[in-house]
Amino acid sequence: MSGPRWLDRTLVWGPRMMLCTNEQQFVNILKKIGEPRGEFLQDVEEMVTYTYITSKGIVCLVCMDLEHWRTQPALQTATVLVHEAVHVWQRYRDYLGEHTPSKEFEAYAIESISRNLMEAYVEVA
Repeated sequence: MSGPRWLDRTLVWGPRMMLCTNEQQFVNILKKIGEPRGEFLQDVEEMVTYTYITSKGIVCLVCMDLEHWRTQPALQTATVLVHEAVHVWQRYRDYLGEHTPSKEFEAYAIESISRNLMEAYVEVA
């Protein structure tokens, strides 16, 4: 038997979430979660969030036109990622049936989702 270990400190598990930066990634994840093929980006959008309810829970896919966003100022990209993070939060909150979360819980949730999306973007940009 080994010694004590630190336990996971996560109090709330959020939605399964992914930043999709091209259509092939989008198609692959839809296939993996058992969803029919969808449209990667609508004609006028460079970033959009899709939500799917699966047997394993909620899945949020934030899809972006990577080539477009690579040419934009970093601050503009970050603000749109935060915008999409709010959509992820809203959909997750609705999925949970939580209609009146505390302001602090909401702020921490959006902060966490935003950070995860920005870290994913930095990895691919």
